[in-house]
Amino acid sequence: MTEGDDRELLEAWRGGDERAGSALVRRHFVTLSRFFARRSDAPADLMQQTMLGCVRSRDRVPDDVPFRVYLLGIARRVLLHHYRGRARRTRPAALEEADARLPSAASPSRVLAQAEEQRLLLRAMRTLPLELQLALELYYWEQLKFHEIAAVLEIPAGTVKSRMSRARRLLRERIAGLEASEALRRSTLDNFERWARSIRDRALAPEDESR
Repeated sequence: MTEGDDRELLEAWRGGDERAGSALVRRHFVTLSRFFARRSDAPADLMQQTMLGCVRSRDRVPDDVPFRVYLLGIARRVLLHHYRGRARRTRPAALEEADARLPSAASPSRVLAQAEEQRLLLRAMRTLPLELQLALELYYWEQLKFHEIAAVLEIPAGTVKSRMSRARRLLRERIAGLEASEALRRSTLDNFERWARSIRDRALAPEDESR
């Protein structure tokens, strides 16, 4: 799957080929599933809203932005709208406060990874504000470049580097502060980059209900 293939399908879709549009969205189904996984009790609804948003704006995809990046940008806006709605239905709260709470629904007993280090890393990630979580996931799981992350998060490219630095620093602090053995915390911190990337392959695995 290449960016060029995406562009060809997009152009065919714009020309009226609905099958090309369906094929284009199907190619990124796993990406959307991973993006919304464990962030809502109805992820399929958020995926549907994202796909509908893509249909409505297919003629506005910039030529210099990969389709996957554009699709993730729509997904992020759908997610933020979803969280704002949940915050309004509970109690008034700053969005950053709501973001920090809501993803924590993925409790330590329900995380996906099998390795202890992966579980510890995910526990720490779910304590971060949403925009920092997304920056880390887009970089490590979706393997986006900094300018592509900037497009998804709708921030200046120069801001991504500082946000990533803050996200890594906070994540390391949270790992160090979690209840776990010293050996486990040290192993997770010493191999942080490897564990962060390895989680991607397990993000859609069946839940381990035995914990």
